[in-house]
Amino acid sequence: MSQDALDLLESAAAVLRDAAPSLPGAGRYTALLTANAIDTARRDLALGQRSETARAAIPAEAAAIRAGHHDDDVALYEKLHAYAAVRAWIADPTSVSADERIVYIGEASR
Repeated sequence: MSQDALDLLESAAAVLRDAAPSLPGAGRYTALLTANAIDTARRDLALGQRSETARAAIPAEAAAIRAGHHDDDVALYEKLHAYAAVRAWIADPTSVSADERIVYIGEASR
């Protein structure tokens, strides 16, 4: 996705947030909810294939992990951590530390 398209989504969310305080009850809630949805989609799109690449790098099945078959697998742990950081950032950027953003997201802030 182009940077222009991402900027457009960011602007749309900002307009909704700016308008929300002047809207009555349900309209305010809907505007803020929509702005949050746009922001989440923008972050997901901004990462391009990074999220899917991180997920594809995890070869183990969840059942095997739960059964303890990979308890000492440091490489798998790192891949799971990377995937979790990417997904957490998409959902809520404040849930990921500045160091994790640099390592897993590829940016210091946004």
